[in-house]
Amino acid sequence: MLQRCLADGSFWFYPRVLCPHCGSSEFEWSEVSGNGAVYSTTVIRREVEEGGDHNVILVDITKGPG
Repeated sequence: MLQRCLADGSFWFYPRVLCPHCGSSEFEWSEVSGNGAVYSTTVIRREVEEGGDHNVILVDITKGPG
């Protein structure tokens, strides 16, 4: 699910209260296909006390931001 602006139709990620393209506060949560191309992956290493390791991935989603 990604946020989609009802004023200009753009998608965005990360969740926000205003459209980063036009400033509208009118948006909906829209289901995306889940299809796309993975361009890069990495693991951020952190101590367990700091939340532990987590994965970061760069994906170009077929339907969505781009």
